[in-house]
Amino acid sequence: MHPVFADYRRLLGFMGACLGVGALLAGLLSVSGQGPWPRALLFALPVCVVYGFVALSSYFLCRGFADRRWPALLALYAAAPVVAALSWLGLAVSWNSLGTLIGAAPLLVLTPAAWLMLFAAGGLLYLLALLAHEVLLAVERAHQAAQAAEQARTLAREAELQLLRAQVNPHFLFNCLNSISALTQIEPAAARDMAIELAQFFRATLALADRPQLPLADELALCEQYAAIELRRFGAKLALQWQVEEAVRACLVPAMSLQPLLENAIKHGIGPLAGGGTVRLAAGIEQGQLKLEVSNPVDPLAAPQPGHGLGLRNLRSRLEALHGPQARIAWQRLGTDFVVTLLLPATMPR
Repeated sequence: MHPVFADYRRLLGFMGACLGVGALLAGLLSVSGQGPWPRALLFALPVCVVYGFVALSSYFLCRGFADRRWPALLALYAAAPVVAALSWLGLAVSWNSLGTLIGAAPLLVLTPAAWLMLFAAGGLLYLLALLAHEVLLAVERAHQAAQAAEQARTLAREAELQLLRAQVNPHFLFNCLNSISALTQIEPAAARDMAIELAQFFRATLALADRPQLPLADELALCEQYAAIELRRFGAKLALQWQVEEAVRACLVPAMSLQPLLENAIKHGIGPLAGGGTVRLAAGIEQGQLKLEVSNPVDPLAAPQPGHGLGLRNLRSRLEALHGPQARIAWQRLGTDFVVTLLLPATMPR
């Protein structure tokens, strides 16, 4: 269907334009002495309106010749206006002779020069219609290409997020299995309870497979489940301190974003320390952004462990794929503490 017919306002505007061209043509015919203004107007308006709809056929011609070579396009631009101009003349002759069918005189007594002018006007109008539709189709193709590119970017971003999240879960699972393995030799009953808690945790994470973001309260609940697993392993060696503003619990955060930070803090911070320590998690609003901070004590003399920092770089990639430059992650050592800071858009669920 032609775009003009897709919206009644476009159709009304198109008919108004045809009537305007008809009024202009009537003025030219009247000024050139072909007849009085009222009869010229009666002649020109219906002819221009009908021919306007004929000119809409150029839209389908342009679509049909969109992928043709230049010779075919040149033939189109040369032949189509001539054929259309001849149909325009046939329409004008028929309408002008309508008066003779009822025994009256023709609407206008047109001279050969007037007929030549009508032929040229019909060809020119159809040529302009061809050019206008070429521009319209070019805009449509550009819009479709932009939509396709945006869809491709969205699909690529979703695929990247799925890949990065798939890298997180096995990493966490291996660490938990190592913890359970250690407990089986020390306290088998605790190992059994830890395995049950691990199964419950993964059941909860599977429910997040199609949720790239979730409220902070839900992410904190996952962190609590994970912490319960690790507390069974470390006992009194591990302490947790949570400082979460109530107003930010509804803010959306990337799924499984805090849990890797908590895991790193326990594995690389508390684990190597003989006396253990406290992992602190804080959440609040700072300068209009959601600020999440996880800190833990570290052994200043301990050598970096293989793979240390991989989870942080993974999380940075996820944040860039999800939020772009609006989200940031930074980590640094402050004295005897290692601090990781997340800044995210303070977005609420709709």
